Parts: sequence; structure tokens; C-alpha cells
Amino acid sequence: MMLFLQIIRIIFGSIYVLFLPGFLFTFVFFERKEIDHLERIVLSLALSLATVPLLVFLFNLIKVPINALNVFLEILLLIILAADVLLLKRSKRLMGFFKKIRSKLP
Repeated sequence: MMLFLQIIRIIFGSIYVLFLPGFLFTFVFFERKEIDHLERIVLSLALSLATVPLLVFLFNLIKVPINALNVFLEILLLIILAADVLLLKRSKRLMGFFKKIRSKLP
């Protein structure tokens, strides 16, 4: 049972650290249909591998100790930041769409 839990922890931890932050940033930087799925996956890995160590290093410079909880929270902060930027970007696009519709109404 413990081996199964360790495997699940490794899988979800790897997705959380190596994929999710970069995946959200690919949607921030590129439109939905601008790049295909394989490019998005590769860029997600590359962006995550670039941003997560840099983020941990920067937090360590301001005297935040490196431990599992702090790294988890730092990555969570990065994910929330990317999601907020993505939502803001999409809401601006949505507002522009509604303004176009309103301008066409009599």
C-alpha cells in the first residue's frame, strides 16, 4: 500500500512541478490555436523547468528556507499568478467581444 501511495505522490508531484506552471504560462503567452498540442506540452515542460528553480532561488534570496512546504507554496503562488493573468487576458478579450455586439445593436 505504501508503494502505491509513493507512486501516486511521485506522479502528481511531477505534474505539479514539471508541467502545470508552464502549461498555464503557454496559454498566457500563446493563443489557443496558435500552437499545437505537442508544442504546448514541450513548451510547458521547458517553461516549468525554467521558472520553478528560478522562483525557488529568488525566494531563497529573500531568506525563505527551501523545504517541501515552502516550495509547494511558491509553485502554488506561481500557478495562481499565471491563472490570474490568463483570466484577466480572457476577460479583456470577452469585454471587447461584448462591445462589438453592443455596437451592432440598434
